[in-house]
Amino acid sequence: MHGFVRLANGQITEFDAPGVSFTHPNDINSLGQIVGTTSTHAFLRLANGVFIKIAVPGAVNTNAYGINDSGAIAGAYSDSAGVWHGFLRDRSGTYTFFDAPHAGTANAQGTTPIAINASGEIVGYYLDSTSLYHGFVRDPSGALTEFDAPGTWFGSSYPAINGNGEVIGNYSDVNYRSHAFLRDAAGTITTIDMPGAATTLAYGINDHGAVVGVVGKPHGGSAGFRRDSSGNFVIVSASVPNNGIIPTSVNLTSIAGWYYDLNNAIHGFVQ
Repeated sequence: MHGFVRLANGQITEFDAPGVSFTHPNDINSLGQIVGTTSTHAFLRLANGVFIKIAVPGAVNTNAYGINDSGAIAGAYSDSAGVWHGFLRDRSGTYTFFDAPHAGTANAQGTTPIAINASGEIVGYYLDSTSLYHGFVRDPSGALTEFDAPGTWFGSSYPAINGNGEVIGNYSDVNYRSHAFLRDAAGTITTIDMPGAATTLAYGINDHGAVVGVVGKPHGGSAGFRRDSSGNFVIVSASVPNNGIIPTSVNLTSIAGWYYDLNNAIHGFVQ
């Protein structure tokens, strides 16, 4: 596994963090700074290609998942018991550690921050003592709010947050059907289901409230979608024949993601 960065003009630069067996980028800010995970630690890659090792002292594993334009990094580390804890690393390298109040304390349980916005709000998920997923939002003062979408049976996991404090994520109901949700800055949660779809999963949200993700078709197969802030859905399609398209992120002008070709090989796209 190797990393790459693609500029707006289409130029692609491949990269590997030094001295590790794999490089997995997770996020990029508008300054071109990239954070991610390797086989032994997390990393920060500056726009000039310089790598900075990120390893929480005493941790077994350190994962960096999100970075904002101030250089603040959100991520998680595991301790010797295999429990995950959240961290915030400021641009000077100072760490702040935190846990969701109801996070479990057994192996593989705990707190995992996923994204951080420009205001320093952090969104993520935690596994409780029964290993069920729940969501959380941590404000810049350190106050942490746990939440679940209404009707959740298993998880409010892998969320994203925009600059207005709106959060998207996914959950399963008692029938194991997957739904997306939108949580506004006031804490009100709305389920997102594309009409006629068997399942709906959301992966990205921009500062205008547009959401992208993938839906399962009633009779098999999947399709990408974009949902505007008024709740209107449109299908996202690739310009080449494919076996499925998965939009994963959206900014104010473009959608990015990946798709399967007819031989089920994976390719990236920007639209």
